[in-house]
Amino acid sequence: MNMSRKLMTIFVGIVMFTSMALPAGAIFVIEPIIPLIILNPIYVDNASGVDTNAGTKVAPVKTITKAIQIAKAGAAASYQIYVAEGDYRSETFPLNLSSKGISIYGGYYNSFGSRDIANHQTEIMGGANNSIEVVNVNSTISGIKIYNQSGGAGSVITVNTDDANVATNYSVSISEVEIVDCTTLGGGIAVYAENGDNVKIFNNFIHDMSAFGGGILIDGEPTTGEIHHNFLYNNIGFYNIVADKATIYNNIITKGSGVGINLRKNAKAYNNTVVNNNSGIYVASGVTGAEFKNNVIASNTTKAVDIVGSATYDYNVYYGNGSLTNTLAAHDSSCNPMLTNVNSLNENDYALGSTSSCIDKGTEIAIVTNDYFGESRPKDGNDDAFYNTDPGAIEASGDLAAAPGISNAMASPNIFSPNGDGINDTTTISYILNVTSDILVEIYDGTTLIKEVFAGVQSSGTHTVVWNGENTAGDSVIEKIYTFKISATNSESGINYTASITVDYAADEVNCAGFPDVSLSDPLCPAIQYVKDEGIFSGYPDGTFRPNDVINRAETTKVILLGFNVPLLPDDGTNLGFTDVILNAWYMIYLRTGQEAGIVQGYPDGTFKPSQQVNKVEMLKIFLETADVNLSGVVSPSYPYPDTPNNVWYSIYVQYSKDHALVDAASNGNFYPAEGMQRGDVAQLFYRFDQAGL
Repeated sequence: MNMSRKLMTIFVGIVMFTSMALPAGAIFVIEPIIPLIILNPIYVDNASGVDTNAGTKVAPVKTITKAIQIAKAGAAASYQIYVAEGDYRSETFPLNLSSKGISIYGGYYNSFGSRDIANHQTEIMGGANNSIEVVNVNSTISGIKIYNQSGGAGSVITVNTDDANVATNYSVSISEVEIVDCTTLGGGIAVYAENGDNVKIFNNFIHDMSAFGGGILIDGEPTTGEIHHNFLYNNIGFYNIVADKATIYNNIITKGSGVGINLRKNAKAYNNTVVNNNSGIYVASGVTGAEFKNNVIASNTTKAVDIVGSATYDYNVYYGNGSLTNTLAAHDSSCNPMLTNVNSLNENDYALGSTSSCIDKGTEIAIVTNDYFGESRPKDGNDDAFYNTDPGAIEASGDLAAAPGISNAMASPNIFSPNGDGINDTTTISYILNVTSDILVEIYDGTTLIKEVFAGVQSSGTHTVVWNGENTAGDSVIEKIYTFKISATNSESGINYTASITVDYAADEVNCAGFPDVSLSDPLCPAIQYVKDEGIFSGYPDGTFRPNDVINRAETTKVILLGFNVPLLPDDGTNLGFTDVILNAWYMIYLRTGQEAGIVQGYPDGTFKPSQQVNKVEMLKIFLETADVNLSGVVSPSYPYPDTPNNVWYSIYVQYSKDHALVDAASNGNFYPAEGMQRGDVAQLFYRFDQAGL
């Protein structure tokens, strides 16, 4: 855990004392953990102290146990125990801070002249039951590490202020505590409170612990209950955090064997990163008043959220979980948070990725004014006029406006003949834009500008502009090869895309559909003209159709969606869970749409294999199923074709194709089901399906 960075970012001031016992230059954090007036200090140093000493700064005692004894024997109502760095292995447990207000502060060094919790740890080897116990008193516990507590029914730190006397209210603060390698039936920090109490548990690190209960518990309904800025990692237990009437925010919870956050009555959970646990958030039966917003809930094994009771929720991110039992709220997102590593001890790895579309998907919560590292919320993460906070515990840093990107740009037909005969008189320049940008589309003859075809602002998505072969003056250009140029700029940067385009007034006399590699006499020409006119195929950027090329999985996804008019979803900037795709590639909008529609899926190893060829029977299956063809009445003889038996999974699709003459057999009568499906044959499939009125 990068405790030093966290401490440096949450310090908000330095308090200097000259006449009081507090060391000069001491620091306080967002939640003040050291009283501004020190009345009754007791000092502990296991290196230089002796338990027969008085517990002063110059004559400290050796053990925390002795300091507690001095406090309990004293006449004052409260005491503050300051503990020097070191490994405390000779304590008597539990360290009971009850009967009067006793607080413990660790991390001191240099004869109590300095305090550095991260680098000068006060370590306590735990006991067999509760290591620290607080009952019905005000108390602060800060800056200590407890390790190796073994066994017992209690928790590592147990606080009980539920004395059934609502007239007596208590304040408890537990912060900068590390709990590690402890085994207990209870949990890490357990607070049993009542109405009127003030409980704050923050900036703690609880990890590698085995407990029947879990990490942090607030039981009861304190007037103020806050659990925030904690890091819980690799803990075994039923829960990581569970609370009644508490606000749980800016926590990182990962690798837990149980529930990330268990919300009880009137508990709220905001801006937590809950990842890689058994499950994310749980709302038990009978619970009312629970609420959770702005949480990143990702990569949890069984369930993202399980609401059995009643809860309100919105603005959460769900990604890569085992299942989602609740309905998405209006502003919930399924974007990929693109975390660096959900198994990491480095908190920085739990920040949203710099290109994650989850950035700015949260809403402002009054109590959540900063993030896990103390950075102010909200920030403007997408360079617009709005200041939306980020979901999760860590606010994305810096201006994350995406640079413009242009993909899948082409002119179709690439060779066109603006001669007024109604055939290929214009060319359509199409492209995909990743973010809102200023767009300029121009036609050049070498370096000379011929025509500005479009100028204006366009949002992300697919766009088209048409050139009619005229120059700025409205005159038809001469036959030659020209260049079209697409320029995209925004506040982040700019990009240009150029490609050639040919004006040939005689092209439509010999070429099919404007494709130079398909002649008018080609038997496939009617089908190719059909799929081009319908916008199913547009050809390659060089203007060719390539009818003999075998179609691949990415191309298949595109033409199936376009051929059956499936509304396209925008590229969300993620890899959709596939490890071998290229972010922002031309096919990502089709892949996302196909995935959402249930038309395509990946392989068990997490890949999609976009460039892998598609064979004939695979094409028939996806085509006919997307077309929602009723195959129940298809009857196949023993062999529809000599090489295609009727007892294989694809025989019903092959038989339907044969019955309606959708895909031709080879000249020798064989179908060759495993043979790659050529692009020309795919065009023929669409054309014949339409012509047959199917």
